[in-house]
Amino acid sequence: MIVERNLRIIRDNLDQLDAFFDSNADKFGWYRPKAGSVAFPALLLGDVDEFCTDLVEKAGVLLLPGTLFGEKFNSFRIGFGRKNVPESLNKFEEYIRVGRMRSKSN
Repeated sequence: MIVERNLRIIRDNLDQLDAFFDSNADKFGWYRPKAGSVAFPALLLGDVDEFCTDLVEKAGVLLLPGTLFGEKFNSFRIGFGRKNVPESLNKFEEYIRVGRMRSKSN
C-alpha cells in the first residue's frame, strides 16, 4: 500500500514536471528520468548558483545547484517524491511568469 501510494505521487508529479518543462523548454533542458524520484534539469539561461539562490529567496522554492556535484554542471537537482510538488511548481511558474528569472546577459 505505501509503495503504491508513493509511486502514484511520483507518477503524478512527473506528469506535472513534464508539462512544466515542456512549456519552459527555452529556459530548461528536461530529460525525464527512467527511475527514481530525482532529476537534474539543465539551466539554459544564466548561472545555476545564482538562479537557485534567487529562486529560493524570491519564491521559496529550494533547488540544489548541480555545481555541488561538479563545477561545470549548469543543472539543478529537483526531487519529486513529495506531495507538495504541485504547490512548489506553482511558485516556480509564478517566479518565471513575473519575469524574475535572469538571462545570461543580466
